[in-house]
Amino acid sequence: MRLNLVFFIIALSMQIWELDAEQKRPIYNIAHMVNSIKELNQYLDKGANAIEVDVQFNTNGTLYNTYHGFPCDCFRICDKKEDFIEYIQHVRNITTPGSKEYKENFSLLFLDLKSNSLAPQHKYSAGTNLAKTLIEHLWNKGDDVTPINILFSIGHTADSDIVRGFMDTLKRENLEHLSNKIGWDVGLNDALLSIQRMWKSLNIKKNIWQGDGINNCLSTFRTRGRLRNALTMRDSFSKINKVYQWTVDYSAFFRRSLREGVDAFITNFPERLNRVILDPEYNRQFRLATIEDDPWERIDIRQKSDAELLSRESLVSNLFSTVYEMFNSAMTFAVDFARNKSHVSLSRISASSIIAGVADQLKPNITKGQRVASFCQHTVCTILHRYYNEGDDDDYDDD
Repeated sequence: MRLNLVFFIIALSMQIWELDAEQKRPIYNIAHMVNSIKELNQYLDKGANAIEVDVQFNTNGTLYNTYHGFPCDCFRICDKKEDFIEYIQHVRNITTPGSKEYKENFSLLFLDLKSNSLAPQHKYSAGTNLAKTLIEHLWNKGDDVTPINILFSIGHTADSDIVRGFMDTLKRENLEHLSNKIGWDVGLNDALLSIQRMWKSLNIKKNIWQGDGINNCLSTFRTRGRLRNALTMRDSFSKINKVYQWTVDYSAFFRRSLREGVDAFITNFPERLNRVILDPEYNRQFRLATIEDDPWERIDIRQKSDAELLSRESLVSNLFSTVYEMFNSAMTFAVDFARNKSHVSLSRISASSIIAGVADQLKPNITKGQRVASFCQHTVCTILHRYYNEGDDDDYDDD
């Protein structure tokens, strides 16, 4: 009798736990600008469950490498790179159950497709080449598909031929079933209705994400109108399945966006988002997504009124935590820079900070506050660069 009672309690507890998990929004914690195998392992160990990679093409549409280059985010080194095929082969290795290096928490690969160097007539072939490379090196020609899901992000609707080339290649290779493993996004803030029209013209009706944001130097001051419009469209059962925000680095802004129902974040500090989610106030509504979650599923969970959440937060505490984390970001960057200075050209990193700062000042649609914030953060980066190079006349190789 007692044994039956124990089994009953265990079974009931498991059902309650499963029900509780179903009532939480699964969050994708996407580590930003992870362009080397070393960084990939580091960010997964920091608690990211998704990885964003910058994919570069040659002018003729052939794949080149994983690389961002300058300008990039404040407090980040931009010059990490890897051969794309080697990177993808490593992804396959660490996402294959049974592998010695298997990373159970790695649930989504976010490929940011950089089309700057592509001539319009070569965008279709870029999509074709990307599909062929993944078919061979990640999906083993469709015979042995790794569980990892992939989100492809094109910059603008003008890059739609990349999508067309990719999907046509799957069709020609009789691998259309792989479309269940992939999703699509337009990442650089085109008009939401224009993006919806593009998906309609491509006959893509599912597996669609929508991002909103700006680099971390300005994201603190970005208005939230477009993000909220994207969330409204998602909840109105448009083609959008999930909404993500980039690039968010500070806990106060994770909290705010979680309350509004954002599904994913691109961040340079995944450990900060994990701490927010583990907070008892937020753990009741959110959890980290796992490989068992469907990244193309619209989660119809209405967020609570948040009165209790808001009651424990104040403008002062949010401001204090943001300033502290900004200082911590600068110090982390300084340490990383000191460790990596033998592998990175100092002059190029300094130039990166200066160019990014100037570029932000020239943007027509940012406020005075955004300009001041960008100037201050980029100035800090440049001062740190000069400080660590003072009295050092050695030449350093570019990776």
